[in-house]
Amino acid sequence: MQIRRTVLGLVALGLLAPVATAPATAKPKPKPKPKPVCFLITDESNDSGGSYKSSKALDVSSADVATGAKTLVAVLRVQTTDMNGDTWAPVGYSWFVGWTIQGVKYAVTARRSLDTSKAAWTYKFAYTIGVTETDWPDSWAKPVIGPTSYTWTMPRTAIPGLKKPGQVLTDLQSGSGALGGNADQASSKNTYKDRTPSCVKAA
Repeated sequence: MQIRRTVLGLVALGLLAPVATAPATAKPKPKPKPKPVCFLITDESNDSGGSYKSSKALDVSSADVATGAKTLVAVLRVQTTDMNGDTWAPVGYSWFVGWTIQGVKYAVTARRSLDTSKAAWTYKFAYTIGVTETDWPDSWAKPVIGPTSYTWTMPRTAIPGLKKPGQVLTDLQSGSGALGGNADQASSKNTYKDRTPSCVKAA
């Protein structure tokens, strides 16, 4: 046909360009999920001070703190929580994790002492806001003592500094003690931003 011949001729002469096909739009790559933070505080092994150097129960290994929509979780890791045969355990031991939000200091503690009325070792748990220490409420999740760790879980609503989301936890501290004194302490310049993914799971 004459029309077909004319079109083909124009294409051959470059006077009529073929219709270009639009390139397919590439899908944007999803942002990689942030890696969970872990071991915000670390400490050397076998560095408990003074007479307590032989106690593995007082030797802090690491610590973490993490927040979720409903809770804050703090974990202190030690070489062991088993004090059988520990020379200094009868004097009474303690452990803590601390942090600061907007200039206010917070801490969770565990103390082990002998209950003479029951002739048994007992643990007392507490939390501190500012300079006020309060016994651990029965309505809260009971702190967990693992083979090498102590874990405290606090309701988020109990922490005034977390009423506004997105706060940064600073001045991270951890340690152990005996006879009311320090045995091993570890701190970190690391910070933790509220609800950052962590190896410590907070609900």
